[in-house]
Amino acid sequence: MNFRKAYTHKLPQLSRKSKIIRNLFLSAVTVFLIYIFLGAPAFSPEQAFRREEKRHFVGPAEILAVIDVDNEHYNKLIIADDGDAVILYPVYDLGRIYYRKKAGDATVLAAPTYGGFPTETKQALIVLFTEIPHAQRAVLELSLHAELNGLRYEGSYLLEAEREHKEFFLFTLSPVAPEYYAQAELYAIHLLQRKTDDRSPCSGTFPARISFYDANGRLIAERERSFASAF
Repeated sequence: MNFRKAYTHKLPQLSRKSKIIRNLFLSAVTVFLIYIFLGAPAFSPEQAFRREEKRHFVGPAEILAVIDVDNEHYNKLIIADDGDAVILYPVYDLGRIYYRKKAGDATVLAAPTYGGFPTETKQALIVLFTEIPHAQRAVLELSLHAELNGLRYEGSYLLEAEREHKEFFLFTLSPVAPEYYAQAELYAIHLLQRKTDDRSPCSGTFPARISFYDANGRLIAERERSFASAF
């Protein structure tokens, strides 16, 4: 009889029930260790958002929506309200919170982007947080400008959105410039999105005018806002 057999021979024999409990316990420990080894990833976008809130010492905010986004870096965006501020949180591996103090009863932000500007057609999502009662439709008049490789681009956009969410409107900004200005327009849209990031030293502002309409199509409020870096 070798040492292993001699040693195990002296151990009390476990019942079938005890063996099942032991195996379940060992399986749970193994799963936990694998979870830690992988960096303790979040199980849901909401959990990832709550972790970032704690890391940035904000919140807990009210999550207003988790929406699908057509972006090359992420495909979901959490939209939240922190009382005095609004929050955008792109859900991706190294996601971070974009936190802005409210600008009265209408705060407008572009969903952020990362890296260099794209070289092909894309869309940008614009979120309009509003506390204006009875507003069922919003119209956003936006002016963009940029210079790329010596080519100056200026463009005006008229975007409309119906009320789909109680606390905000969503606009989709798509490129419309002719081919000659296509890259410069994409760069202007990229700059618009960068203004949401307080780490991005993006000078200048993009003016915007917002008109709110009730369910009968009557104009009930207008606001002047601008997209600008948060410093």
